[in-house]
Amino acid sequence: MNGKQQVTKKPSTEEDLSFTVVPDVGLKSSQFEFVLGMPINQCIAMIQQHPRMLTKVELKYSKKDPFYQDIIIYIGSTGIRLYFDGLSQLIKLIEVDNLSMITLTYNDTIFSDPNNMATLDRVNEFFGSTHPGSYDDKHNIYVQSWPGLSFCFPYGGENSNLEVRPGFGGNLRSLKYDANSQPKLTKMSIYRGPNPSEPESVDTPFSCYCGQNRTRKVEAIWENGNIVGIDIQFDTQNGRIVDGEYDVSTYTRQIYFGDSVSDVQSILGAPTKVFYKSDDKMKIHRGLHKETLYGPPNFFFNYFVMGLDILFDFVSKRVVKFVLHTNAPGHCDFGMYSRCNFSIFLNDKQYEIRTDSKFDEFSHAFMNDSNPPRPVVLARQEQQPFGSTFCYGIKQIIVERTENGFLTSVTIYDGAKEK
Repeated sequence: MNGKQQVTKKPSTEEDLSFTVVPDVGLKSSQFEFVLGMPINQCIAMIQQHPRMLTKVELKYSKKDPFYQDIIIYIGSTGIRLYFDGLSQLIKLIEVDNLSMITLTYNDTIFSDPNNMATLDRVNEFFGSTHPGSYDDKHNIYVQSWPGLSFCFPYGGENSNLEVRPGFGGNLRSLKYDANSQPKLTKMSIYRGPNPSEPESVDTPFSCYCGQNRTRKVEAIWENGNIVGIDIQFDTQNGRIVDGEYDVSTYTRQIYFGDSVSDVQSILGAPTKVFYKSDDKMKIHRGLHKETLYGPPNFFFNYFVMGLDILFDFVSKRVVKFVLHTNAPGHCDFGMYSRCNFSIFLNDKQYEIRTDSKFDEFSHAFMNDSNPPRPVVLARQEQQPFGSTFCYGIKQIIVERTENGFLTSVTIYDGAKEK
């Protein structure tokens, strides 16, 4: 992890936070919650909404490979560390490595607080001990675990009152210790599955939908050699309750160039935001007539949770462009959108542009007469760890990439309209 960003550094004046521990699920408080499967943009938005309680926040990621290395958010004021899968950008592991900062409860009872941190006996009393724990000789750590939950206790070595005893096999061990010097809990982990070092993949839980659609996949619709629209597969709440839990349905719908505002809203619902291109540098291409050069601006429907923008022509109110976002760490838009998972085929399926593609994988599709593609440097006022981004275009498609080769967005526009 060699990328690092400060999210917020405001001092906290609030009293210690209290979280309920839910194995296999996450940490929940009366103000907010961190749950497995929560998208990173939703987590960042929640942190920004509580700047007095969630402080000393750091974002860490790999500059070289941000799509396949974990992204980590560490909240220093709480000791909570969140691990996001680099590709899906969903929380896969939650750790608390500073128990002096927060209060932890289980079944409505406090088992650890800053003035009385949990011991091994108290953890076993609350959660039960069904088998010996494991011992990490390299880090001198004793681990007591259950499905979806584990606790780490330090072993002080030869001068400690602790004694490591064999278990039933492998690295299973038990501890013998003086009642007056019980090992204190140093780290707690919440994950999906039996092993915190290899947490199972998770999906977005119902509690994170908040009435919004979640994109599963976007593909281009081709007809007679032209892209005419996009095919969207997405999840949405359906209002049903199955086995005591709310249900989510998956739909596949098509949106075409030329569809009206009402057509799009009937498929995807109302956008998160409507953005008018008041500073449209492409107006000059509309023609030399005053009414076209200085006409009203086009406008976007921003679907931040879906990682999708749809541009409408102001006059006709018809779709003319789609923008798909990868939510790449280090980009100026990072944290604004959820990652849009897309697959766009080019040249009769000879090349494929995916969310996690590097430009070199399909750059030949952008060559003209064997000449290397020539980019347009997209200048940003904001400082970006990756530096400037570069745009490459072919018929109906523009890709934006960073200096490390990964994509930040793909734009698909109506070939009958200007770019």
